[in-house]
Amino acid sequence: MEVIEVRNSMYDSYEVEALKSVDILIEPSSGMDALTGERDLLKELERLDNRLAWTTNVVTPEGTDTARPSYDGIYPILRDAIENDQTFGEMYNLGVFDGAVGVTGEFSEGDLALAIGSLLENDTIGEPIRGQTWGERTSSYVALTEDGNALRFLRMRIDVTAGNSEESSGLANQFKEFEQDLEDATGARVHLSGDLILVHNVLSGLVISQVESTAFSLAVSLIVLVSLTRRFGPSLVVILPVGLAGTWVVGAMAVLDINWNVLTVMITALTIGLGIDYSIHVWRKFESNRDQGMGTWASMRDMYSTTGAALIMSAGTTICGFMVLLLSPVPVIKDFGLVSSISVAFSLILALLVLPGLLAAEVRKSNSD
Repeated sequence: MEVIEVRNSMYDSYEVEALKSVDILIEPSSGMDALTGERDLLKELERLDNRLAWTTNVVTPEGTDTARPSYDGIYPILRDAIENDQTFGEMYNLGVFDGAVGVTGEFSEGDLALAIGSLLENDTIGEPIRGQTWGERTSSYVALTEDGNALRFLRMRIDVTAGNSEESSGLANQFKEFEQDLEDATGARVHLSGDLILVHNVLSGLVISQVESTAFSLAVSLIVLVSLTRRFGPSLVVILPVGLAGTWVVGAMAVLDINWNVLTVMITALTIGLGIDYSIHVWRKFESNRDQGMGTWASMRDMYSTTGAALIMSAGTTICGFMVLLLSPVPVIKDFGLVSSISVAFSLILALLVLPGLLAAEVRKSNSD
């Protein structure tokens, strides 16, 4: 597809990373109409600015002599405005000291809102790259009360990179700490939004649903086997290799650096569906041979020569079918084809190599009892 060709060309030509954004939204506490404590609010925004500069995966412009993180909000806007026009800061008792926005001795509550109101009415260019005026840039990140004397809402947008689900989860947890610290220090209500938080919430929901559905599938499979056979021991023995195959598949994904997505998250359930079939075939053939008077090892040899050979051919065709997906130009589908093939292989290996040993041990225990 043309879109995949363009994607591959970009990956080959540039150092491409998964660029996402995090939005921090600040609103007054319950029962309040505006944010209060402008001096303390500026201090907390300065503290957050410093923490962002040292946070892994927060974008920092390369090839410059500054370590300032790539984000926009009222704090970097004020810093840029003061550095661009010193008289602007003096007018509202603000200044930039060692790269940090601070207040002068004459600062009083309301000066910050007045400074922002002045920026909102400024029609000169404030963002040369995007061609935005100071007013357009400021209006995207702050809202004043109707009388213009206080701050009502604040917003910050931070650029981050996250190449996999692990990095997304780590960053999301880090920003949750920022959220809690801002709430504790300012008394305002702080919320997180943006691409990264959305991806994190979706992946977290997928993982939780995966664990729940896998446990539910194993439990239902065990109940069905016990109901049909009236034997708990052999039923549990058949289920154990299936559950083990699921953990092996998850480990293989970690080793191969395959990310969780809406397709691969289904792999444990797929492993149970395939593995339970292989295990039941091995078990029933072994039990049938035992019922005909064969010994444990004779029953096992016959199972390998008949049912085992058939399962190898069946699994081989299934693996080849899933491997066809590796020819797809869509990375998500390629990953699904690979992990599906691995799940079939693990299910077969455990059914033929682990399950017979468990069945033999169960027979020995039954005979001793």
